[in-house]
Amino acid sequence: MDEHPQKRQRRRAARVALLCCALGAGGALLGCAAHREEKNQGLDFAQMMRWLPGTYSSTAQHDEDVKARKPPHEALAVAIVPIDSPIMGAHTFYLQESAADDPRRVMVQQVLTFEIANGKIKESLATLVEPRRWRDGN
Repeated sequence: MDEHPQKRQRRRAARVALLCCALGAGGALLGCAAHREEKNQGLDFAQMMRWLPGTYSSTAQHDEDVKARKPPHEALAVAIVPIDSPIMGAHTFYLQESAADDPRRVMVQQVLTFEIANGKIKESLATLVEPRRWRDGN
């Protein structure tokens, strides 16, 4: 079933907002570190990699939109879990996006990989070929 283009656009916007919130603090942290020694930059990056895993939700934004009688953003939940695999790299995470009110309604499953290259963060994003195999990061 095709979904309405506006609903799809709101969902994409909510997903981007959630990911930006999660990575924004770390990006600002590394932006400030650009003028420090490379050693300090590595420590800041390691700290960001410890802060990133967790569960994020846009439920509060959805509720505020409803109260303000605006078209509500879709209530989403995003779980970011570290992947412990030497083959995939030290800074690799599983990301699962689902409906906030129904965790069984999974919309996105991806693998995020981060590294520092030439003083900048390089992010790689992969969509899973066998998503059922990775359900809930298992």
